[in-house]
Amino acid sequence: MTTVNDIYHFIDSFAPFDTALDFDNVGILVGDKDAVVRKVLLSLDVTEKVIAEAKRMDAQLIITHHPVIFRAMKSLDSHSLPYMLAQRNLTVISAHTNLDLSGEGVNICLAQALRLTNVTLTKEGIAVGDIKNPYTFGNFSARRFAVYVKERLGCKGVRYTDIAQSVRRVAVGGGACGEYIYLAKELGADAFVTGEIKHNFIVESHALNLVVVDAGHYKTEDVVMDYLKQKLKKAFDNVTFVKSQTFTDYIDYV
Repeated sequence: MTTVNDIYHFIDSFAPFDTALDFDNVGILVGDKDAVVRKVLLSLDVTEKVIAEAKRMDAQLIITHHPVIFRAMKSLDSHSLPYMLAQRNLTVISAHTNLDLSGEGVNICLAQALRLTNVTLTKEGIAVGDIKNPYTFGNFSARRFAVYVKERLGCKGVRYTDIAQSVRRVAVGGGACGEYIYLAKELGADAFVTGEIKHNFIVESHALNLVVVDAGHYKTEDVVMDYLKQKLKKAFDNVTFVKSQTFTDYIDYV
């Protein structure tokens, strides 16, 4: 018999919840830590559709990356997600920045998805490694690297800065990590792959001669979910783990 608490402590063993950044909210955020778990749904986010998907599969637990409760709530109405979860007897574990910082977390999975080699992880959670040119001719230009990222992550489109230099060493920071351009440069990176970056950091990265590829928040973090599912399946063979088919990447391109 596996409980929510068993799964919580297993995640804590490789992505300690107490390493989450101060602004974050992680752990068992809704539900009963002693509840028996037979089926688990894994999703980057909790939405109404994700809750409905969990109920259809008769799940007892949802594991998310983004916290279902992030800021303090002053009221709890019937349309709020925590209310819906409690009403449907669903428990939620959210592993956010603690999973970003983990040696088995988001950025390691992102580096693996991009087939980086000689990967190291900084204390800030930024992974850096080397990339082999997948093309058989010419240099690995900024544009070619951006196309490579798009293909490897299955993006509909990416934003990139077309700086005239070859890309060999790459730093990655899934989600909103634009402020780490300076660290990426210190690490000797030619390019930095992230999920969100503000205009001022784009300007600064250009001055640093650092190629930036913005592949979207969802695509740069969703890479961890399959890994997490497989790791949990190995640890709890009496529990069914399913990755959500509800996509919360609402960005489209024209």
